[in-house]
Amino acid sequence: MKKRFALVAIILTGMLCTIPVKAAKKPLKVYILAGQSNMQGSAHQRTFAAMGDDPKTAPLLRKILDDNGEPVVSDNAWITYLTGNRDGDTVLHSQLKVGYGFDSERIGPEYGFGLFMGAAINEPILIIKTAWGGKSLAVDFRPPSAGSYVPSATEKERGNVPAKEEVGHTYREMMRFVRATLKDAESIREVVPGYHSDQGYELAGFVWFQGWNDMCNRHHTAQYTDNMIHFISDVRKDFEAPTLPFIVGILGVYGTDPDSRKFDKGLPVTEFRKAQFAAVEQYDQKVAAPYQGHVIAVDSGPYYELELSDIYWKRRMTSEWKRRVTQGKMTAAQFKAECTRYGFGNGELSAQEQGTWDRCASNAEYHYLGSAKTFVRFGMALAEAMLKMEGAWEEAPKQTRFDPVVKNIEGWTVHVDPAMLEGQHAEVGAQALTMLANHLQRIAILMPQDRLREMRRLEIWIEHDSADFNVEPGPYHPSAGWLTERGYDSRLAKKVHVTRGASLLERHHMLKHPAVILHELVHSYHDQVLGFDEPCIKAAYDKAMDAGLYENVLLYTGQKVRHYAATNHMEYFAEGSEAYFYRNDFYPFVRAELQEYDPVLHGLLEDIWGSLK
Repeated sequence: MKKRFALVAIILTGMLCTIPVKAAKKPLKVYILAGQSNMQGSAHQRTFAAMGDDPKTAPLLRKILDDNGEPVVSDNAWITYLTGNRDGDTVLHSQLKVGYGFDSERIGPEYGFGLFMGAAINEPILIIKTAWGGKSLAVDFRPPSAGSYVPSATEKERGNVPAKEEVGHTYREMMRFVRATLKDAESIREVVPGYHSDQGYELAGFVWFQGWNDMCNRHHTAQYTDNMIHFISDVRKDFEAPTLPFIVGILGVYGTDPDSRKFDKGLPVTEFRKAQFAAVEQYDQKVAAPYQGHVIAVDSGPYYELELSDIYWKRRMTSEWKRRVTQGKMTAAQFKAECTRYGFGNGELSAQEQGTWDRCASNAEYHYLGSAKTFVRFGMALAEAMLKMEGAWEEAPKQTRFDPVVKNIEGWTVHVDPAMLEGQHAEVGAQALTMLANHLQRIAILMPQDRLREMRRLEIWIEHDSADFNVEPGPYHPSAGWLTERGYDSRLAKKVHVTRGASLLERHHMLKHPAVILHELVHSYHDQVLGFDEPCIKAAYDKAMDAGLYENVLLYTGQKVRHYAATNHMEYFAEGSEAYFYRNDFYPFVRAELQEYDPVLHGLLEDIWGSLK
């Protein structure tokens, strides 16, 4: 599938003092937060008030401001923070409050995380935060087991190969600072005054939030999945905590679907997000048994403010065009044409846009616009996910999920959300079901009849809008156990799951995933008919990876990127099948190109699916 990973479902209630948690007296819980500038945090406290403008976040504002309108100081969360800049490193510590971001008036994810955790556990916790701006996992945080850094040809040509002492420097500093903080009871009491030596402590979780520098370097992006796996296992080994709960915070600049944005198309954010998700998915397969499990992804994308980003880009682009007009490098007519092209009106911010910007933003788009609404909610999402991993979170009773209406659509059994058939969503629901039928009609026309009969035995589940899954148009769910363990509906097992029916109607999804239903049905076929362990597919994948065929290919946008087929042998089979039957969004786009570019895969697909000649 294109975005295969079902993330922890985050429901932010805002009720920090009424979280249902199992009570238990335990040693001091210690949480380590690490990363680069977005873990540092850019949200200025003046942007807190804007949370009250949105009914969904207004309840949170009442919990992070006191009766005098000042940001609260946590009663239960204590923090020590190592950061630095060109002037050297800085260490801060106190009860958790505003000021543990870029400066004394800003916050990062630690604020929401600590307030939420402290209220939930209802006993003191210690947050150890280490973060530096502009640091990469490939070089600065490079874990020991990743080995020596191998520079790219470009780095060699330009003479900017990292010095040996730079490689892994911030990883070592992170480890040193954590160990120094926890060295003995006296060092802990410097941060948590009420700590008793006989209390002990527990390394309770690690949160990683980083990625921009690696994303901006294709050489680093290509190795990010492996480096992240090394990082997690090395942290666990170095702390002698093989099952330390670990969260990978997913880069969410431009939201959950960066390719749908009309700005900054040159950045491979989507490809980088896939590399991060792949590290979480592949982790257990690549580490020794004692270090497996308890690794999840939490996406920051849902908390990125897209409307605020639109204002940012309008300000930035029109300012640049005005400068060029002044310099004589652009005519007034060209300025007007560009404003029309991007929907910027006359090129000036409206009073409402200016007010929104002044109230909500305090930094650039790569720093999540410095929005407290983003950083507070994402911090709380990380805390909720951590509590779930610890088993200390008790879900409020969920509403019973719907009983689907079972329909036959083009020969497939489709389980349909009743909300798509009647009521206020029926019109859009009917359109989505028509588009689903369109996808299935194409498969029925293109696929040989004997394989089509097998394919039609595979079932589909389609919803108006799933609250549990932030993956569109949707994944295939191979395991009922995986779903049950995470509190999801086990009836989704062995089904292609269209999480939001209307996504099938959206232009950017059609451009990006023209064969998405085929792709997910191929996953289902691979699992239920062939078996995911089918050796011929694995062998073809390994051969293609050894040859580097899919490391730098053309995307439908004209960019050169790492092919999604390189993720694993399952995606290799599904991506290849798209090109074999119809059209893919990565090169090779169609069957003739596939036959020429990867004849091994083409021959394998011909054996599995049958000849199309």
